[in-house]
Amino acid sequence: MTELSTPFLLARWENLLLFNFEVPPQSLEPYLPQGVELDLFEGRAYLSLVGFHFRLVRVAGFLPTPLLPAFDELNVRFYAKGRIEGRWVRAVVFIRELAPVWWAVFLGNLLYREHYAWAHLSHLVEKYPHRKVWRLAYRWRFQGKGGSMDAELDLDPVIPPAGSLEEFLSRRFYAFTQGPKGETRTFRVEHQPWRMWPARTATLRQDGSPVFGRDLGALRLPEPSNIFAMDGSLVRVSRSSRLSLD
Repeated sequence: MTELSTPFLLARWENLLLFNFEVPPQSLEPYLPQGVELDLFEGRAYLSLVGFHFRLVRVAGFLPTPLLPAFDELNVRFYAKGRIEGRWVRAVVFIRELAPVWWAVFLGNLLYREHYAWAHLSHLVEKYPHRKVWRLAYRWRFQGKGGSMDAELDLDPVIPPAGSLEEFLSRRFYAFTQGPKGETRTFRVEHQPWRMWPARTATLRQDGSPVFGRDLGALRLPEPSNIFAMDGSLVRVSRSSRLSLD
């Protein structure tokens, strides 16, 4: 994969926390953009709730101003694959993305045709060396209802093993979206390999929060089958472009 010479967006994604759910494949098919297929792991479909800390570095070659602070994000995503320039690529499809600042919601929807909405968000990082664990948590309030994801993780990080579910979920360098006229669009994401911390214990609290949306929320999602955190790094993001379906 050649390096992006002039990324449209340069940012730092840090302290990623992923709660991963095994769901019926048919529940995700309505969200697939045209010409894109579900990407399954050993025949199983996964939906992920992901919290992370976002720090903008540069947009379109311009340095950000102090008016553009760092903030937390929360997204709901699943895993897809499609052909780009004659080869199959693994990607994510976002069902919902939440941010606590207006400009991120506006630009995400305008430039990337994503599904951003405004919400209160915060995160917590605590270390307990005597127990050899650390804690990472994200909390949100969306449409008047709250929720949180909270995990205690091993102190020592590892690289996701080749062929593992963790590698399948985290090694994603493209995203697919549906444009305003029904066209499929894509953008590319580049970053160095990330380290992973498996979760020892975790808690998900929703309190009726509509973060998963009406249809998926009605599924009565099972308990997460896999939970881990990743350190993150500097991320380079391309412009959104139309995907050729030829």
